[in-house]
Amino acid sequence: MLRIAEGGVSVVRVGDADTSLWTAMDNQPVRWGGQIETVAGCTAIPLGPTPFVLLVSGVHTATDTADHAVALALAGGALQTAEGSTQVKLLQGELSSIHGVASKILALRDLDQVLLSLANEILTILDADMAGVLLIDDNEDITMRCCVGNLTTETARLSMAKGQGLAGRVALTGQPQKVDLYLKNDTITHDFDSLARAEGTRRALAAPLTAHGEIIGVLEVWRRRRGPFTDADVERLGAMTNLAAIAIENARLFDQNQEALHRVALAERELNHQVEKLQQAAEIHGLMSRILLDGEGLVAIARAVGKELGADATFLSNELSNLAGHPRDLNVADLHSDLVRLTRKAQDGIASTALQNRPGWLSVAPVKVGADSVGWLCSIAPEPPSALTEIVLNGAVLVAALWNLQARAAEQSSSETLDKTLWDLLDGTDELRYAASARLLQMRVDLRKPHRVYVGRVQGLDEHVTDQGWDAAQGDQFRRSLHTRVRRILEENCKSELVGMRADVVAAIVPDTHPPQKVLDFLQGALQGTTSLTLTWGVSSSREDPTALGIAHSEARGALHVAQRFGRGQTAIFDELGLLRFLVGPSNDGDLRGFVDAIIGPLIVADRARNGGLLTTLRGYLEANCSQAEAAQLLFIHHKTMRYRLERIQQLSGLNLHLHDDRVRADLALRIHELRNRRSE
Repeated sequence: MLRIAEGGVSVVRVGDADTSLWTAMDNQPVRWGGQIETVAGCTAIPLGPTPFVLLVSGVHTATDTADHAVALALAGGALQTAEGSTQVKLLQGELSSIHGVASKILALRDLDQVLLSLANEILTILDADMAGVLLIDDNEDITMRCCVGNLTTETARLSMAKGQGLAGRVALTGQPQKVDLYLKNDTITHDFDSLARAEGTRRALAAPLTAHGEIIGVLEVWRRRRGPFTDADVERLGAMTNLAAIAIENARLFDQNQEALHRVALAERELNHQVEKLQQAAEIHGLMSRILLDGEGLVAIARAVGKELGADATFLSNELSNLAGHPRDLNVADLHSDLVRLTRKAQDGIASTALQNRPGWLSVAPVKVGADSVGWLCSIAPEPPSALTEIVLNGAVLVAALWNLQARAAEQSSSETLDKTLWDLLDGTDELRYAASARLLQMRVDLRKPHRVYVGRVQGLDEHVTDQGWDAAQGDQFRRSLHTRVRRILEENCKSELVGMRADVVAAIVPDTHPPQKVLDFLQGALQGTTSLTLTWGVSSSREDPTALGIAHSEARGALHVAQRFGRGQTAIFDELGLLRFLVGPSNDGDLRGFVDAIIGPLIVADRARNGGLLTTLRGYLEANCSQAEAAQLLFIHHKTMRYRLERIQQLSGLNLHLHDDRVRADLALRIHELRNRRSE
């Protein structure tokens, strides 16, 4: 609105569609009918057919003004011409200004800088007090992205739904809109009146930001003073919104391109990293494979791990005992709690943790052969684990698994050879026994020393397999594991590798270096953890001749039969069976001689050396119904001599003549001895 004032006269320009005047006195809008009339204490006189009105203080008559109609029309025409010239100049200035703004804004690439520059330029061009750029986010909310000239932080955080406030209405309708009296306007919602009061907002103007036919946001300006926004301001803002939309889209595209370039760079770095890891993995795999091909074992693998990682390394059993480490004297006893905690986490891969009791980092990887866990590989390093740690440990556990497979295959082959040799010795013909004995000598297993045969039966094995729901393969696997446990026990405690198993029967040839009962105590751990099964054992007498192991096998089976049938518990030793040994053992003269030697052999030797009459005394004692007095009379010796000889007999033979079983054994041994002597006469 153009206003020219001189004293009590004002010239006001009124728009074609605007019939309200801003009076010079109170600067308030007043309705005007378009004719000469009194408005707010002034006379409003049209200046001909132009948009200009002359406001004269006081009241004037229409005739007075009509007399000057031509002059007034000429004045209006002059004003209109002057205004046109002014508008052209203003338009040229605006175009120049917008061109400069466009060049400045379009040169920016950062979205935040674009928005800030837009807000500042709009603030200047529209002579506003506050300007803001609001963008529509992914949730369709309209959110303030940049604001200048605001007094409160809440304005900078403004967010609304479509339809709320002025910006929400513009986003909903897609049309620019101005509000002259913000707090009293009935075309917008008043959700933000409290914020408008805090900012002192009187007037507002907003226009949509449109890109590719879609509204992407709103440009809005506010004034705190009384002057309203004009139609020209609306056009200026519209021109700025077009420029702003282009600048925003350019900035977004630039950001997207930069992000894409960043992703490409990241992908390239990741690809290079993966290639580097693959190269490292190939080198580690080659190193580990050479160790395996050279026939080296776990110690060499641990040494290679330690060298690559600059760390100590060791292989542990499933029970966390040290198997092979580098350095060889590596002690991990103080790491037990860390190892227990970490192995629980590392069932399916590598796990690491900082050590609790000393500086450094512990990494653990499981070593598996198929589904079976065979142990753990551990590294103790001064630095936290890296990608190289994972590569080295994975390569090492793979080679360790292959080494275990190789060892298992060799062990199985050796086990099968030993198993066949064992049964040839126990069940084979004389020729097979000789051949088996020769094979064992080649394998450095010497049976020309005292050995015993142990035969065991697993009670309830078939029922256990059925109860567990196992198939035939799983049942065989359980038998093999039991076989392996028995062999390991005897190998560790008795230096014996000759163990075989058929169905539910286990047989072993064990050096006679420990008392049989102690060996049986060792074997009780074979079924540890399996409460539904029992393992009953029979033990042979001691044999030095490998070809006699077949007889020892028969003795052990007989003793096993006694243990199962005659209530002898879960073990029976052939030497301790007494008369039962003749019922269950092999029948031959060698057994009888062995029985006699075991019971009264020391008495025979003593009598031959000193003619002590110990056998005669024993016979007389037994025939006298074990009465010392009657025996002394029968033998014509003093009763003290009788008592002395009986004590001597018990001392040499180990018999307890107060026990019925020992008396029976002594009587039977005497009769066999006497019978053999008669045959030899």
